[in-house]
Amino acid sequence: MDVNILITAAAIGFATFTMVTIGVMLGRLLGLMFGKCSEIVGGLVLIYDWFVYAL
Repeated sequence: MDVNILITAAAIGFATFTMVTIGVMLGRLLGLMFGKCSEIVGGLVLIYDWFVYAL
């Protein structure tokens, strides 16, 4: 494959940075809006993911 590794790495880095930034901002907003309920839902989602992928 004839791919420029620098451009590919920069694109992956930019996409990761963008998604993480949006996730942190959204998490802060949802935490303020829903508080403890959002923590419980987040924990349940993580437990569900563990069951789906581990079993």
